[in-house]
Amino acid sequence: MNADYIGSELELFQYAVNWKKYFSSFFRPYVRGRVAEVGAGMGANVLFLLNASVAEYLCVEPDAKLATAIGKKIAAGELPTLCSVKQGFLEETANAFDTVVYIDVLEHIEDDRGEIGKAAACLKPGGYLCVLVPANPGDYTDFDKAIGHFRRYTKKTLVSAVAPSLQIEWCHYLDFFGSVASKTNKLFLKQSYPTKKQVLFWDRFLVPVSKLLDKPTGYRHGKSLLLVARKRD
Repeated sequence: MNADYIGSELELFQYAVNWKKYFSSFFRPYVRGRVAEVGAGMGANVLFLLNASVAEYLCVEPDAKLATAIGKKIAAGELPTLCSVKQGFLEETANAFDTVVYIDVLEHIEDDRGEIGKAAACLKPGGYLCVLVPANPGDYTDFDKAIGHFRRYTKKTLVSAVAPSLQIEWCHYLDFFGSVASKTNKLFLKQSYPTKKQVLFWDRFLVPVSKLLDKPTGYRHGKSLLLVARKRD
């Protein structure tokens, strides 16, 4: 089954290397064994999440063109041989995973609770769900609408979407300064899509500042929300 992705920001945000290194550092301790990344896009997050504990890494991507692009990267050696790609949806894999990952995906899914329920069903007991979503509903913009976002999240709404079979390990905000900048001067959102220059400015200058501020401020504010949940034994 194919589901075409309506956004075109994936190519832009592949340049956000500092951001990918930053958020993935919180998830890597939970990314292990048999891993499924749902909505893997162009496969731009794979190398940041991979670590020595991963045995298999399945990229699940509904969009046929994006799934083909990931397959070409694997064939070309740009992604390691432990990676594979499935064009379709998580429930079609019929596999038990140690970790299921959603990076900027749940906001594109109208029934996010149902999707997390499917992820929980695909996890082994003791397995982990790792989620990254955009935060702050008040910051919803034309950019969100243009790329098919149904919502932005608060900590409360994200936690409430988690299936009962999952135990929340932690949930917190990330990128304090990115949030402040977007609220005060709409640096990234002067048009429907940010430019490459704006993405690079955020990644090279604002993300490093957030890395200094997030922990001292208790991860209470940020442009994104991260969550890790564990399937109950």
